[in-house]
Amino acid sequence: KAGDSMTVTSEKINVSIVAKEVAVEWTVDSNLTYTGTEKSVTAIYKDIKGADVVLTVAEVNGLTAINAGEYTFVATNDDANYTITNTQTTITIAKAQVAAEWTVDSNLTYTGTEKTVTAIYKDVNGLDVVLTVAEKNGLTAINVGTYTFVATNDDANYDLNANTETTIEIVAKEVAVEWTVDANLVYNGTEKTISAIYKDVNGLDVVLTVAEKNGLTAIN
Repeated sequence: KAGDSMTVTSEKINVSIVAKEVAVEWTVDSNLTYTGTEKSVTAIYKDIKGADVVLTVAEVNGLTAINAGEYTFVATNDDANYTITNTQTTITIAKAQVAAEWTVDSNLTYTGTEKTVTAIYKDVNGLDVVLTVAEKNGLTAINVGTYTFVATNDDANYDLNANTETTIEIVAKEVAVEWTVDANLVYNGTEKTISAIYKDVNGLDVVLTVAEKNGLTAIN
């Protein structure tokens, strides 16, 4: 009716806009074998317009992903309008595979001195890395015989997976017998003296055992 009065009241309505949940998309270095350089690990998410948003990425233990081993990365987001999932990824850097290259003493004839046997591998920069070499049975390669050497590597970034052993054979030195025969080969009723020596690797005389081939005594 005309003249009636009306009272209008209002109430507040609180709304809460929640962050949009998005999944992290990780990109990891295509080469996860040790190279001596840091591996790249990046992360993004797609915003509501489909654009890439780059996230901050850090290794959880503060490590730099260079050496062989396992690394876990975490992505963090500073935009409160987005909540990210799939926030971590783990990579494993594998050891570089290398083969031993052997260098053996150029003279494998017995000389009375130890033969040199060494081994190296090429690192990721092409440089020679000297390996630890030991004779498999703890022998010293001096005397005539067969010796097997084993190379070992103490660098955790490399797997010495090929040509880890080599074998050498030291052969006997060839020497000539030098004979000394009794100066008097006229019969005198006494045994004739016949002796033999050879010169060793130091030039010293080594007396040989001498016997008459048919077991005879050189008297008559």
